[in-house]
Amino acid sequence: MEAAASDLSGRLRVAMPAIVTAFDDKNQTVTLQAAIAGTDENGGAMTPPVLADVPVKFPRGGGFAFTFPVNPGDEGWVLFADRCIDDWFTTGLVSQAAEHRQHDWSDGGFLPGFSSLARAIGSFRNDAIVMCQLDGPGYVAIDTGGNVDINGTKLTVHCQVEFKKPVTMDDTLTVTGAAAMNGGLSASGGEGAAAKISGAVEVTGGDVTVDGIGSKSHHHTDSQNGQTSEAQA
Repeated sequence: MEAAASDLSGRLRVAMPAIVTAFDDKNQTVTLQAAIAGTDENGGAMTPPVLADVPVKFPRGGGFAFTFPVNPGDEGWVLFADRCIDDWFTTGLVSQAAEHRQHDWSDGGFLPGFSSLARAIGSFRNDAIVMCQLDGPGYVAIDTGGNVDINGTKLTVHCQVEFKKPVTMDDTLTVTGAAAMNGGLSASGGEGAAAKISGAVEVTGGDVTVDGIGSKSHHHTDSQNGQTSEAQA
């Protein structure tokens, strides 16, 4: 009995760490090198197998998915199913097991992200949810105070943007298209710098006032000490 149980447990696969050797981005499958070597009946080391066409788990549901690159050398965890997954994996439907194997090397699923100490995430933040590059400046973080922090090389937005609160910019703002302002405009040159406009400025239905003097409504004194008429178009 003990020998039979030992033989059975030796043939049942449950889970183990694995290392990616190749990734198929079309089918979202990986080729894996199992990272734990077994032993034979004589106690000798057995070369861990290479697992091909293993489906990768990406967070998804409700019509949404969260994806990321999977590269050779990435670590993770491979789980082995109770039954043969071939027909389900091909069709996505409830299926009969094509073979009567159980907990077999052929029926793995890969969960990327499980890491050895050698690849622990540096500068880990325990006060925020963070999406970041491991070897680069880019990150998006939401901390426990509700603050959202974004850094990277460039932020490109392909949709309309609506701000419900004031926006502060500490650097240059460049607008290459038309700018429409419905709530008025207040500007300052800042530290003695002048506000400069190149090109024509058209004001409709109002006046331009400089130090209390309107460009349309102001008058000059004529040679007879009388006032001139308002500016004419």
